Amino acid sequence: MGVLSLVIAVIFVVIEFGHTWKPIQFVKEGDTVEIWLGKFPLYTRQVNAGRQTFRICTAKNKKNKKCGFWLNPKTKKKVKNAAITNRKNREFLVLRNVTIRDDGVYT
Repeated sequence: MGVLSLVIAVIFVVIEFGHTWKPIQFVKEGDTVEIWLGKFPLYTRQVNAGRQTFRICTAKNKKNKKCGFWLNPKTKKKVKNAAITNRKNREFLVLRNVTIRDDGVYT
């Protein structure tokens, strides 16, 4: 596969101590992005397809397989073709192989 020239902006919001930060990261399609959002059990993002949630896996919820993927809360279905997502050092959300579908606001 050739180098993709499409550049997407991953915009995310971090709320800390009552202040809102809006840093912008510019990445190429297919890149890995690390977003510092703090340590939370649930993350949300607002993308063109609408609001989506990502629940971090724990010992309790891993057994029922209701974690570790982006979910459309309206339809209660997994989001297909979403970037592979996990957490690093308990504070960074890591998205691997991002596409234009992952462009949005992360909280």
